[in-house]
Formats: sequence, C-alpha cells, structure tokens
Amino acid sequence: MKKILKISLITSLFMAAGLVALAIWATKVKNENKKEEGQLLSEQLDEGDTRSFSSIVQEKATPLYAEGQNRNVLVYPHGIIYDVAVSKSIQDQLEQKASRGQTNFVKPVIAYNPYGTQENTFYFSFETSSELMVKYTITTEDSSIPDFTRVVYNGGQDNCSKKHSFTIRGLVPGVKNYIILNLQDKDGKVMGTQYYSYDAKPCSSDVKARAVVEKGKSEQRSSNGLYLAFPANKKGIFFYDNSGILRGEMPVSTNLGKKLVVGSNSIFYTTSDSSIARLSVNGQVTGVYDMKNYGKTIDFDYDGFGNLYVLVEKKGQNKLIRVPVDSNHSVVSFRFSNKTRANSVKFMGKGTIYVSMSQPAGIMKIVNAASNVAKVGGVYGDSNIWSKTPYRKKVCKFTGKEPISAGQSLLLSSKSSTLTFFNNDVSDKSSSYYYEYAFSGVTARVS
Repeated sequence: MKKILKISLITSLFMAAGLVALAIWATKVKNENKKEEGQLLSEQLDEGDTRSFSSIVQEKATPLYAEGQNRNVLVYPHGIIYDVAVSKSIQDQLEQKASRGQTNFVKPVIAYNPYGTQENTFYFSFETSSELMVKYTITTEDSSIPDFTRVVYNGGQDNCSKKHSFTIRGLVPGVKNYIILNLQDKDGKVMGTQYYSYDAKPCSSDVKARAVVEKGKSEQRSSNGLYLAFPANKKGIFFYDNSGILRGEMPVSTNLGKKLVVGSNSIFYTTSDSSIARLSVNGQVTGVYDMKNYGKTIDFDYDGFGNLYVLVEKKGQNKLIRVPVDSNHSVVSFRFSNKTRANSVKFMGKGTIYVSMSQPAGIMKIVNAASNVAKVGGVYGDSNIWSKTPYRKKVCKFTGKEPISAGQSLLLSSKSSTLTFFNNDVSDKSSSYYYEYAFSGVTARVS
C-alpha cells in the first residue's frame, strides 16, 4: 500500500534537511488505574483546549532570572558544550549543591541550561519526605498556545521517589512562560504546588515560532513526543509540539544536524560532520564519538545494545563503522564497493542492518554487523541497474507492483519483517511518498 505523507509542516518552516517525529523525553508512566493513565496521556498531547493560565498563577509565580543583578538560579559557563569531562564537572557541582543544603520542594536547586545543550530549560533537584512524583505544566498568557504538560519519569515504583532531579523543557521562546510544578502521590492526588515564571530567550535562529499543522486521519494515537526539525543552513535542532509550537532548540557545531536517535536512557545526535554526541535524559553530555579519522559522517543508528553503527564516506568510498558507546573503540564493520554510494542506515535487530543506496538505487541488507564477518545478505532493487556491481547475485526477486527504484534517503521500520522508506524523488513537492516493503529470504513484496 502506497501512502501519502503531507509535508506542509516542513515547507512552511523552511527548506528543511529533515523532519522526524519521535517520542523523545516522552513520559513512561504506567498506572494501574487505566482511566487515570488515559487522562495523563491526554494531558500530554499538547492539543487540549483546557488551559491553566490565570491571574492566580500570575500572582503566585516566582520569577526566575538567569542573568543580571536579580539572578536567582545557578548558571554555568558554556565554553565547550560537547565535552564529557566539562559536562561531568557541572553535574558533580550540581550534586554537591544539592548535598550541602536541605533541599525540598519549596527550596530546590535550580540551574538554567547547566550543560549548554538546550536553551530555555531548567534543571531542578530536591528531596521529599515521602515517595511522590512530579508533574509540570507550562502555560502562557497567549490563549492560542496550548498548555505543555509532562509527568517526570524517575524510574521508581509507581513512578514515585523521595529524590527528584529532572529538567523542565518545553518553554516557548520569546514569551513569558509560567511553570506550574505539582507534587503528586501514586494515585494522582496533588500534595503541593509551586509556581514560577520566566521570560524565555528568543530563538537563536530565524525559524518560525509556530508551524502550520494539518490534521490527518490515522488509526494510531498521537504520542506525547516532539517533532524534530533539522533546517538547512541552521546550526541547531528545533523541537515542535503536536500543535506546531516551537518548544526548544539544541545547538550543533555545523549546519549538519540531521539525525537524532533515542536509546533507553540516552539520545544520540550528530553535532558536526564528524562527531556524534550522547546525552542523558537531563541533557548531560555522556559521550562524544569522533569519526574524523574515518571520514565524513553520513548517517548512523543505535542498536539498543551499546553499539552505534555509523555510515561514513572518505575519498568516494563508504564504510560502516561499529562504535561501542561505552568504550569508544570503533571498528570497521563493512566496506562498500567503490561502485556504490550509501546514504542512510537502519538497525533491524539480530545483527541486521539495512542501508539505503543512492548509487545504484536500492536497499542493501547487511548481516552479522556486530561481528568481524559482516556481509551482504540481500539487495532490494532493480536487477538491471545492479548488474555491474559486485552484489548483482544478491538482488532479490520482487513480487508486487514496483521495485525500489530511486530517491529513498531515510529508512524507517515498523516491524522486524517490514521496511519503510521515504521516496523523495517526486515532482509534486507539496507531498512526499513512503513505501512499505515486506521481505522474506530472497524475495520482497511491495505492500
């Protein structure tokens, strides 16, 4: 089944290098009360009409100042952002601040963007006498901006804990934001509330603060994640909620930001044409992977088991590099023929990686990627255009309407036996198509 994806969000923002919807920093709360769990999820979709802003919120809010004579939060210098030692030093200082004094819900440790990885964010740390959870809502005086609500995931039983360290993100750049911080027990009963306000900094780039959102039909429910926009010629990754409101930005070193992958407790993204960073859920830099000895970074993926697979290019040849994230001891997993060009990778499980090929057009299956004997397990493409490559005998037979022919540049996956990719080779630039292929052994079917 061929499906159409409207890209009005991309074109209304800018000529973008990419746009991906991910459940990044999404809430993982699991509540035995299904009705309450459903309500929590609905509150976090950023699409509701109910708003928390009121004159009471205005009156009770404590202003937060990150600069000037009135500064009342911790601020750290950001000379080098993507440096593990620098980021760890800041984390150590935050922990020391929390351990020195008696922190509580009313008197927490608050730091503005301590690691430098995301503007208009605040790190909070405090302790409570009983095990509780934290929920926060960001609201503004502008009635056209929906509330932004999240429940902080702390990993404790029933998502409750006595120790709370988290980052508040989702503030709207360039306007006064009001933060409503609630302490709740496992049943959702509010045990305490604190109010803050902050005049958020404008976005550092001239991207739109509000994107055009076009409602569509889907059997799937919206997630409480954020859309990631990777604009061409902009040194940043930009976050938009389900209503198209700009909710944050992360800096990158060059105009290259084009990929972000979510792990279990980390996110990975490109910060330059030869570097990938690893961040904790609070934004601390916990890893930096330098690929410049291998060449230019084209794409990468994470296998969920401690390995990055990085597609690089040097002197016209592509290589697939395996990088263990905890040792940074990288190895060449696979060398591509000089007669081919690759542009995207997707880990599919069990040591299998799919690679989008631009020359010749198609998708290559690589097996045993985690070992020293990685090899081509199949090629999905037109056998005629692959006949002059070393992989001609690996081309699969197709059943269905059409084989993979051209234009794919972003691989996605929904199931272990299904591959989805975007076809950007379309004349109508208001729409883009994506195809879904089912595969088994040496055959592939357009589904």
